[in-house]
Amino acid sequence: MKLDGIPIAFTSGLRIPSLEAFHDHLLDTSAKIIADGDEVHGPMIFILSRAGQVAVIPPVGSKEGIARFQQAVVQEPMVRACALVFEAWMSTHPKEVDRKSVPMPRDDPKRQEAIVVSIMTNGRQAMSFSPITRPANTLERAPFKWLDEIEGAKHKGRFVR
Repeated sequence: MKLDGIPIAFTSGLRIPSLEAFHDHLLDTSAKIIADGDEVHGPMIFILSRAGQVAVIPPVGSKEGIARFQQAVVQEPMVRACALVFEAWMSTHPKEVDRKSVPMPRDDPKRQEAIVVSIMTNGRQAMSFSPITRPANTLERAPFKWLDEIEGAKHKGRFVR
């Protein structure tokens, strides 16, 4: 399979039966990288076929290009989901705080490193934010949540449709 000129080769031995198992597989992979003291470079793109096979795609161009690729690949009939996995910083300020009065995560001394998993299907999108504990190099696994089921949440950004 090729999409936008990028060859996509699915694994032959691995079979992932559900989106929850896909999410677990992505966190397992990230946890192994972190346990070794490495960083999750990326973002990395993982594609889940309808047959349960996985393809790993290295970063493709700009962040906008990656977002467009993820949205396009889920339109392919043989694709069940496309996931984006990357390391990010998140701030833990209460939602009631005026966002203009708090620093951006990159400038926040209390920021938390996390693995972000964004799973997109043809009709929905789910995300999880799993904190990384340094220097122990462990990952605190967070479940994914469908964005359309998070009450009162308004999501925006290049990786959210």
